Amino acid sequence: MVRTPEGWMTPPVRSLAVAGVLRQWVLERLRAKGEVVVERAVSIEDISGNRCKGFYLLNSVIGVVLVRNFAGQDLPADDGLATIFNPFDLLE
Repeated sequence: MVRTPEGWMTPPVRSLAVAGVLRQWVLERLRAKGEVVVERAVSIEDISGNRCKGFYLLNSVIGVVLVRNFAGQDLPADDGLATIFNPFDLLE
């Protein structure tokens, strides 16, 4: 997922190898908080341009991983997903 000034961007499910349980959970939480989420192809320009405010990889085993560097470019270290995602909330 990529954070931009307008909101969040994530590739659509049809372009992913796996639909992603954690991805769906995060999308639901973001939308419930009133965040704008757009599902569209994410380009290299989206990640490496000045509009990128945070870049995250989601995985149900590892959780939410902030990407701090992409192709040698330091990316913003935004805690945007940390405000909604606490992996301990998933434990029962």
